[in-house]
Amino acid sequence: PRPTATPRPTATPQPTPTPTPLSVAQVVARSQPYVVRLEHANGCGSGVRLGNQNLILTNHHVIRQAKDLVAAIPDGGTVPLRVLTADIGRDLALVQSESPLPPIQALPWMNDTKLELGESLVVLGYPFPGSEDPLQCSKSITVTQGIFSGRLNVLGQPVLQTDAALNPGVSGGLAITSTGNFAGMAVSGLSPTTAESVGFLIPASEIQIRLDEWLPKLETGDLQASQHLIAFASNRDGDQDIYVMSVTGDNVVQYTDTEGDDIFPSWSASGEYIGFHSNRFGDWDIFVMDLNGTVQQVTDSVAQEGHVAWSPNENEILYTSDSEGDWDIFLMSLDDGTGYAVTIDPNSDLAPTWSPDGTSMAFHSNRAGNFDIWMYVGNELQQVTTQAADETYPKWSPDGTRIAFVSERDGNPEIYTISEAGKMTRLTEDSGADLFPAWSADGSKIVFASDRDGDFDIYVMDADGGNVQQLTNSPGRDTNPAWSPPL
Repeated sequence: PRPTATPRPTATPQPTPTPTPLSVAQVVARSQPYVVRLEHANGCGSGVRLGNQNLILTNHHVIRQAKDLVAAIPDGGTVPLRVLTADIGRDLALVQSESPLPPIQALPWMNDTKLELGESLVVLGYPFPGSEDPLQCSKSITVTQGIFSGRLNVLGQPVLQTDAALNPGVSGGLAITSTGNFAGMAVSGLSPTTAESVGFLIPASEIQIRLDEWLPKLETGDLQASQHLIAFASNRDGDQDIYVMSVTGDNVVQYTDTEGDDIFPSWSASGEYIGFHSNRFGDWDIFVMDLNGTVQQVTDSVAQEGHVAWSPNENEILYTSDSEGDWDIFLMSLDDGTGYAVTIDPNSDLAPTWSPDGTSMAFHSNRAGNFDIWMYVGNELQQVTTQAADETYPKWSPDGTRIAFVSERDGNPEIYTISEAGKMTRLTEDSGADLFPAWSADGSKIVFASDRDGDFDIYVMDADGGNVQQLTNSPGRDTNPAWSPPL
């Protein structure tokens, strides 16, 4: 159903001339009604009410993959919630109760840029685990006190640092100043590798930016519930790292920052994870990270390994390895790490892509001389293209009816598609190199990398090749784009 249009909450009231500091008990008494416990089948967390419009603000990671999302209310019951929209880069989400919540005044906000180092902060939320059930958030709100420790930029986003304890479950909780004003939102899920024993808050000013965009769209019914992102590799800061941005090219966030090269990001089917390959430890291995930036190494061998492709059920990955002396494609179970070689050939088999139904695999190989597109349908090997020129980097459309790929049949790399019936369609025609096509989740667009304007940047076009738009314009090399599923 379309979200209910409601009057816009007053997010930033007129400031009082001389705020009077309150005791911690007074701050808690005034603030506690604004904090709610959020629960769903896959987890729990905290949220902040914005006023009498049944709107609740929380972290995106709190409600990610949420099923049967509810908010606890003071009488001990729960009310169902629906997700209105989210900003994954800022880790924010706006949800709305489907039943009236108890009346409450508009939440008093402050300009967090006026916070002074050492100023007192109180954080309210529902920590995990709870005292009654170690697998659920506490049913009682808790309070931690600390100071404003500084302003940082973490994973490309501004945050406030505090020494107040922020345990899991407090994510989405309320950070209040000694004068009783909202300063920021707790984000305990943030876990940069360099941070130890510190807590982070999303600043009220950053939240205000999103509310100023979301609330007018909510009133007009134009607020989009789902969000998509594009991951890509870039050397704009020296070596290759993984970045994530909105599909319009805005809100670019750097997700990896190592001395090695991190390239070829690949989204899992749920959008919870990004696989990529990296030489950060010397040779090329497979790594997986979540949207909080937490990275796990998946392969660790003397062989070179790359080109991750997730199975539709996320239980397995395809990847390439030269462990047998040449490049072959392997399958690995992510449950127990076991696997086997899918292709064994004295030539090079590279860049696997799984069909949407998980029954077929496409890849490029030079087993017939030059590189062509091949596929396995079940156990049957089929050659898809037979040109004398190289054709590489296949990507299946979300409906499984077409494969996008790169062809040099016309002299330089261009993007083509081929249908199930073998119909070939050329999508790009430019003097530059157009590489690494990837489909949008609904199949209406294709994102790709091109050096048509001098250096490599990320572009997007309609699935028929029309309406080409440039998304990045950095002095570095932006390549390997990957479009996320709805998040």
